Amino acid sequence: MFAHSIQTWWWTAHPAAH
Repeated sequence: MFAHSIQTWWWTAHPAAH
């Protein structure tokens, strides 16, 4: 859904989000 850079940023900032 999001761009790969946004996914990487989000998952780096919220590693427990998923």
